[in-house]
Amino acid sequence: EGDLSAPRSGTATAPIVIENAPGAKPVLNGLDPNFTAVWTLYDPASHVYRTPCTSTPENAYLNGGQFFHYQVLADLLTNPWPQPGGYFVDGAFLYARFPNDTAPGTNLVTIPAHTTGLNIPQKSNLQIRGLEFCYYGLDLFHRAIYIDGGDSNVVDRCYFHHNGIGVALKRAADFNTVQNCAF
Repeated sequence: EGDLSAPRSGTATAPIVIENAPGAKPVLNGLDPNFTAVWTLYDPASHVYRTPCTSTPENAYLNGGQFFHYQVLADLLTNPWPQPGGYFVDGAFLYARFPNDTAPGTNLVTIPAHTTGLNIPQKSNLQIRGLEFCYYGLDLFHRAIYIDGGDSNVVDRCYFHHNGIGVALKRAADFNTVQNCAF
């Protein structure tokens, strides 16, 4: 799930609260559930495989960790940097070289379906508490929470990982509080 938007503002005395239920650990996960890699060997000399992929994600993840994004296929093939592996996408295929020049095997490559988890455009007096945000990064400027011109919002006890930015503030976003969070 992702690219969610707050529908309206709360007030100083009646804020809108989006919070975990007691004991619950809700996760907003931006991964694309429809992407399933079906690998074929593309270039045996460089140990590069490919799988159909119609999106062009800025981020991909190998076994849950960041996967190095090559901007040019030729660089993935020649490996000019000392990267243990990486990927390139062109809108038709995702190309990958796995660590130690191994075959895909049990390696799991995942991609995000969304750029942003929660958008708060020009909205105020919202409280986001006790949520986990992960794997946002389809396009440039990826972030878990994006407060664009909103005021007096609170982000509390949230956990952010595998996002370019956890909480982004832009324009006249005044009096926002981010507290007790892990990034």
